[in-house]
Amino acid sequence: MPSDPPKVFISYSHDSPEHRDRVLALADRLRRDGIEAWLDRYQQVPPRGWLRWMEKQIEQADFVLLVCTETYTRRFRGEESPGKGLGVTREGALIDQTLYENGAWNATFVPVVFTSTEAGHIPIVLRSVPRYDVGGDAGYELLYRRLTSQPEVVPPPLGEGRKLPPRNPITPAPPAEPRVSIAKLPATGEHFVARERELARLDAAWDDEATNVISFVAMGGTGKSALVNHWLDAIAADGWRGAERVLGWSFYSQGTESAGASSEAFTEEALEWLGYDGEAILSPWKKGEVIARLVRERRTLLLLDGLEPLQTGEADAARRHLERARELVTACGYGRREREVAWLSSVLDPAAE
Repeated sequence: MPSDPPKVFISYSHDSPEHRDRVLALADRLRRDGIEAWLDRYQQVPPRGWLRWMEKQIEQADFVLLVCTETYTRRFRGEESPGKGLGVTREGALIDQTLYENGAWNATFVPVVFTSTEAGHIPIVLRSVPRYDVGGDAGYELLYRRLTSQPEVVPPPLGEGRKLPPRNPITPAPPAEPRVSIAKLPATGEHFVARERELARLDAAWDDEATNVISFVAMGGTGKSALVNHWLDAIAADGWRGAERVLGWSFYSQGTESAGASSEAFTEEALEWLGYDGEAILSPWKKGEVIARLVRERRTLLLLDGLEPLQTGEADAARRHLERARELVTACGYGRREREVAWLSSVLDPAAE
């Protein structure tokens, strides 16, 4: 309900003493119920005359109630006998002009009746708006709700939206087959000695969101390659467990006496296989950075086998090649979870490691 009482002006015609009393009783009831209702019978003699008083009442009112009867509508339209009902005729002209200037926008003028039969006498300019039959308590309450902005029904609080399944569920397309290149990994025998702990470690590393790099370090011939090949067979049977790309490389493929050639061959082939189509890269360090970026773009399983060839040759050169491989593998492991790298290494010379 508004903090200030709404001001209401009642426009009516003096049809009969009984009608005048009904209108006065309506005004009195509204005032008892906290509404500042006004009509001519509350005013003795306006200092500036009745015409100015009517204009002021209509201009200042929050609502104007039009008590519609056959006589009221006749006078509202200016069709009464000369000299009779001039007050209603003047009010009707003011109301018509106000609606005209407002483009027919109406939030002020409210038609009311005391009987349902009088509904046919509502002025035509107000027939499209709600009317209120105040001859009974039900109609009076509806009018009171309108004047005090107290709707009969209020909406409940807005709840959370419901997510409904479609009536024709769409089967999602199967995931694309991953791109796999593991031919460069060394072949191993069909017989495999159970290494449940190491296999479990590989499974856990692939599933763990916090693990991006895993390294197996041992002397040559201890079965690291066989372990990884056995694990690859298992995840291949499971559809590669979410991997989008699987790339395997063995540094033995270029021999153990040419560390530089081995690392260069890997970077060149890895760039092409991972989809690099930019300008030629001369710096080996830059090649490693680009490979690391390409690996991080999609969930990739990168397997590097046999890093010990990078430890042969002159001590300083071997150390640089080994560090390059380590930095590449570590860089590939940084970033979001879509990446995974397995680093596999046999160490011939533990001191060089």
